[in-house]
Amino acid sequence: MLQAAMSGQIAAKPKKNVQVDDKLRKVGPFGAVESTFKELDRKRQDAEAEAARLTEELRELRESGASASNPELEGKLEAALHEIESLKAQANEGVREVDPSAIIDLRPADRLDIEGIEDLADNIRLNGQIVPILLRPHPDAEDQYLLVYGRRRWEAIKHLNDGRTVRALISDMDETQAIRAQVSENADRMDQTFIEVSFMANTLREAEIGTQRDIASILNIDEHEVSKRLKIVRTIGTEILRRIGRCPNTGRPAWEKASKLVSSMIEQEMVSEAQIIEWLDGYEVGEGQTKDHPSNLRFAAMMQWLESIQTGQTDSPVADKPSLSVREVVVGDQSLGSIKANDRQFTLILRKKNSGFAAWMNAHAEEVLESAYTRFIEDTHNEAEEEGSTN
Repeated sequence: MLQAAMSGQIAAKPKKNVQVDDKLRKVGPFGAVESTFKELDRKRQDAEAEAARLTEELRELRESGASASNPELEGKLEAALHEIESLKAQANEGVREVDPSAIIDLRPADRLDIEGIEDLADNIRLNGQIVPILLRPHPDAEDQYLLVYGRRRWEAIKHLNDGRTVRALISDMDETQAIRAQVSENADRMDQTFIEVSFMANTLREAEIGTQRDIASILNIDEHEVSKRLKIVRTIGTEILRRIGRCPNTGRPAWEKASKLVSSMIEQEMVSEAQIIEWLDGYEVGEGQTKDHPSNLRFAAMMQWLESIQTGQTDSPVADKPSLSVREVVVGDQSLGSIKANDRQFTLILRKKNSGFAAWMNAHAEEVLESAYTRFIEDTHNEAEEEGSTN
């Protein structure tokens, strides 16, 4: 599958009425596809400039009365116009115009920031969409397509909202081929940061895209390296990472330090994941800080905030947390375990000797909780009615 996605030799037969991209078969991976379309566009612009020059030269000759016709210039102009049409035909070979609303993005998340959409939209408004995106037919929906790569171009065209279609190559590839093509495109287009590759590894793991060895192969990194990166992502948490961003200037040592700090502080109940998320949501880049990438600034500011809590320079946001009360749970004459609770949380701890009951509770937790919650709603309603009748 790797060879199929990376070399463009798509093994699967195309479905009927699906225009498969010959461009991919001819030039291979994304970098070659992009350079081919950009080279065609450059040649077209040169030919259009030459045609405009020849047209103006002919106009000036006719206005001067020197000659009603000039076979040499007219021949050159005709050749330039023919080249323009030929280049346009080559650029459109295998390319389809697809309604943006017919495209669905179900891919594993591979970017923590989608930047520059407005700038890209302005560029497309002025120059058109030069490089097509890559789609594959939706397996269960006719006339619908799944995005393989080109999300920023798709988002930019949707942002324009001016009725234009998306230029796209359509390839009949399976999910694994599509993911490999997606990863290859990212490697060709931009330098993915340490945390973006780590985030992608975790996304692939959660999507159950093969084993850890398969993930290592897809991302072109060592299997042991995948394990380390997954640990960082799981420890810090994906929601925190989404809010921080891609951090182009933040490498492994800084992320490992952040992982240990977050893990230690949450374990010691000095801060919670929800409170870190709340703090990041409220953080704003100050004036004079815009030279660095905003995500680097968010990361540095978060670390400074956490370290100030750890050293006591800043009060812990959970300093006023209600203490937990602990009571034993006894049913009949048997102690099942204990309950730790306050107004914010409730924890049931079953004794080791009741492991069978613990396993049963685990299997029927939703059912038991549904029954308990239904009773809670009924009791609350009855209490409200009694209070209303008393008043």
